[in-house]
Amino acid sequence: MSEPVRVAAALTVRQGRFLICRRPMHKARGGLWEFPGGKLEPGESAAEALIRECREELAIEVTPGPVYMRLTHEYPDLTVELILLQVDEFAGTPLLLEHSELRWISMEEIGDFRFCPADREILARLEREGLPTPAEAAKAVQKTENPLDKQHCLSYNLSRLRRQASWGRSSPGRALEWHSRGKGFDPPHL
Repeated sequence: MSEPVRVAAALTVRQGRFLICRRPMHKARGGLWEFPGGKLEPGESAAEALIRECREELAIEVTPGPVYMRLTHEYPDLTVELILLQVDEFAGTPLLLEHSELRWISMEEIGDFRFCPADREILARLEREGLPTPAEAAKAVQKTENPLDKQHCLSYNLSRLRRQASWGRSSPGRALEWHSRGKGFDPPHL
């Protein structure tokens, strides 16, 4: 089989629910539900592709977090390398620019929808572990083995620290010092 098609997708969590989109009927796997996202362009990182795809398909601006899961799935017509990024923050209201429907669903509703086969392994993990929290995203940098994922996680956590500093919680320098001592990315009010 040929090179896998690299796809970035979003696990967008809001108030205990996550966003799913229904593929248009005229496309491959039409009518099935999926996590929003799309193909990586040449030279694009998964985070960059996800930002672009969410803007083009949903008219929202996302802040991609760490990689939640990475998998390869073989369909009869292509092989997909799926990179699912956690998204805890976004701006805007999702619109139907590409998909036929979208829904915010709870964990209990997963069985009510027919998902693309590539997403089934992700859904099984979600059912086992539950939805990830922003605090778990902040800790993901310490767990990842992939250097590109580690770089993205560090970038994500630094942006969280800058936002916290702008809210008056602490300075990024003091927060990074706190993290370097193994205390995580949520320092107390310093």
